[in-house]
Amino acid sequence: MAEDLCDTTNAEDRVRLAFFNTWAKNWIRGLYHVGRIEWNSNNYWGHTLQPLLVFHHHAKNPEVKKMAKAGLDWMLTEAALHYMDGFMAAADVRAKVNAYEPFAGSVWGYNYFYFADDNHMPSYYNPGVFTGKALNDYIGYTAFSGYRPPQVVVDIAQRKFDLPVEIRSAKPFYNFDFESYADWKGNTTRSRKFEFETLWLDKNHLISSAASNIPDGWADCDRQKPFSEQSMWRLAVKGTTNGAIQLYGNSGEWPNAIKRHILREPREQIGQFRNAMMRIFKNPDSMWVEAPRTLPVEINGNRLFIDFGNGVYAAFQTHNAATLDTMRVAQAVNQRRYLWRFNAGHSLGALTLETGTDVNFTSFDQFKSQILSNSSFSMPDGNTVVYNGANGHELKMEFQTATEPYIMTTPVTPACTLLTNIGTVPKVWGNNNYIDFETWDSYRVSHGKEIVYQPWGQGFMNLRSNDCGLQIKIDSANATASYFTFDPDIYVTDAKPGFDKSALFQIAPNPAHGTVEILTNSDLDSLVEIFDLQGKKVRFEVVSKTRGRITLDIGLLKNGLYHLKLKMNAGIQTQRMLVN
Repeated sequence: MAEDLCDTTNAEDRVRLAFFNTWAKNWIRGLYHVGRIEWNSNNYWGHTLQPLLVFHHHAKNPEVKKMAKAGLDWMLTEAALHYMDGFMAAADVRAKVNAYEPFAGSVWGYNYFYFADDNHMPSYYNPGVFTGKALNDYIGYTAFSGYRPPQVVVDIAQRKFDLPVEIRSAKPFYNFDFESYADWKGNTTRSRKFEFETLWLDKNHLISSAASNIPDGWADCDRQKPFSEQSMWRLAVKGTTNGAIQLYGNSGEWPNAIKRHILREPREQIGQFRNAMMRIFKNPDSMWVEAPRTLPVEINGNRLFIDFGNGVYAAFQTHNAATLDTMRVAQAVNQRRYLWRFNAGHSLGALTLETGTDVNFTSFDQFKSQILSNSSFSMPDGNTVVYNGANGHELKMEFQTATEPYIMTTPVTPACTLLTNIGTVPKVWGNNNYIDFETWDSYRVSHGKEIVYQPWGQGFMNLRSNDCGLQIKIDSANATASYFTFDPDIYVTDAKPGFDKSALFQIAPNPAHGTVEILTNSDLDSLVEIFDLQGKKVRFEVVSKTRGRITLDIGLLKNGLYHLKLKMNAGIQTQRMLVN
């Protein structure tokens, strides 16, 4: 818009144009360096998507258009990871009333049109809603845009990779928005406000949960309730006749009916490992889950079992709960709330969700039997709960209490002291391995096939499915976008489109700038060496014995052609690398 409306012969307009150009560059840098985006709410996600589509469609500068495309590709990647049978099912999807219903509330068909095709139709489709609209072409401005997501993103949404996969993602909050790009890299104490999401992608279902450093919940700040409309977990299951089924829940009860849906309890903490998620809390007297009334449900004491169909099962179990009550939800007559009440003054309460599929358990009856015989809780101390699941995995959580009052700052509110004596991000262990919330990458595959890789602060993202691979890189200096396609097993760059798959390693990207990745399927022995064309060694790196991926800093190398030499168990090999 600034390109069209600003007069470049006018000094003030040149300042305006420079401001908007800088803002756009900072945004795309932040997106690829730290994974920054609005909540995983299709409402707000759409507010960003639509202007970016306009940006992509109308940009006069081809480099700006390419930058806009990189932003859209990132957003559609996020949507693909959260996509389940027609819509996004994120941990912190905006929890408007009825948001759990297909295409209702703030959860509606933004993603339906991008990822559906003749072979991957959502189970929910009402032609009357989209009368006269082509399935793959219509959504807001998209019908008039030339943008379409890369095939690898579509593949990820359609689950064209080996399942299951566990992904951990770090996301900064609003505090990154109103300073310079340097602040977006997490260089200030204020920037250390994160949300940490865990995703479990399995056959016909998705579990997503978020551990948050922002435990504000219902607290007021300048007559606003920042982030109050968030639910911190979602279970989404592919439907059979009427779209995906979503479950979510919260802790505590409030006198206001609307709060029962959208205002989360700030003292609840969430951890997830593989296909089990646990919610722990102190002080509140209850914890609840909402599910469609039509689902087959069985109650065994304080245990709740649900058969979702499509070969997906779930079990909810509690530690320290006194009773389990069921009730119809007034705002949604088709939903039923399952509410566990805890004794007054309980030291620590817990509710776990564990899922299973027909691949793991063959039947719903077998799943229930394994849960009843193999799962258990223990409490090593007053702040720690351990859950041993039917799948043989152990999830341990330690409740953490903030040492200082939480002070909220956003671009639209003054600094407000919201809560004292509150919970914060818990400590979590999976099979006795500590899960470090503070050093996660923007996306990290911790179990299963690596379908997405976005290292913190590196400015690039790798995507792969069974048949496609793509690297998108944003230069940190000028925000220019570069694209490199590669084979899912061995990278193929633009510089070497005919790369020999028998080669022992590959360099990506090539040409390289700043940092470079070495990708190999062979065990490295100990040494990586770089020589100039005169044979002078200009760089070497001693690496631990590993395979897969090594990142090298080549920022001090001058532009030109080099030889990169690797010593591996399979032999010594040298390849050319262009630094540009």
